[in-house]
Amino acid sequence: MEDFIAGWQTMPTWAQIVVGWFALTFVVMLVTPSIDYRRHRGRIRRLAQALGATATRGSEQWPVGFKIEVDGRSFDVAYQFYTRRAGDLRRSGHVLVTSTPLAGQRWSTVEVDIVPGTIPRWFRRKDLPDQDAPFQVRSINIDRSWFDAGCRAAVTAFYALSRELGPMLVQEQMLVHAASTPWPVADGEALRELLRRQAAVAQAFERAVRLGHV
Repeated sequence: MEDFIAGWQTMPTWAQIVVGWFALTFVVMLVTPSIDYRRHRGRIRRLAQALGATATRGSEQWPVGFKIEVDGRSFDVAYQFYTRRAGDLRRSGHVLVTSTPLAGQRWSTVEVDIVPGTIPRWFRRKDLPDQDAPFQVRSINIDRSWFDAGCRAAVTAFYALSRELGPMLVQEQMLVHAASTPWPVADGEALRELLRRQAAVAQAFERAVRLGHV
């Protein structure tokens, strides 16, 4: 330690500033993730408590979450890292993610991406009934006609809730929503309303299966 202090004292001022800056940056990099983790863990625990659920502790990739039933549907609610895929309008980072399973084996082979945002006029097609809707739909392994009036109404109502809602997707028979910001809900009641509207979307999609549209 004495050698370090002696060496530090012999350094020119500019070198002391550079070394000190790097040391401070290193400390911030070590401390900040831990602080953020505790802060977000505390917030989702409060949401869980407000809804009568119990939050579970996870890893850094799945920091914390809980299970809850809303309108007869089971939901996983988690604050987790959401990765953007090439060509999508999604953001990468830790955000609130809610998911619920879809009934019907047909959904196990179907992928759907729904991204909030009106389609620019020069990209619109007259044969798409939802061209003026506040979202864009892309479906894989499925005919576009499955997205009927009931599905459009449910998705429109979902995105009417908040500007901070992000993409919804169907993947591996799950309807998943990943917020565009870390916390699109202020309290437990706001989260419950989000889940109710997501449940309505899931029910509309399942209805399309029963009618043979999917």
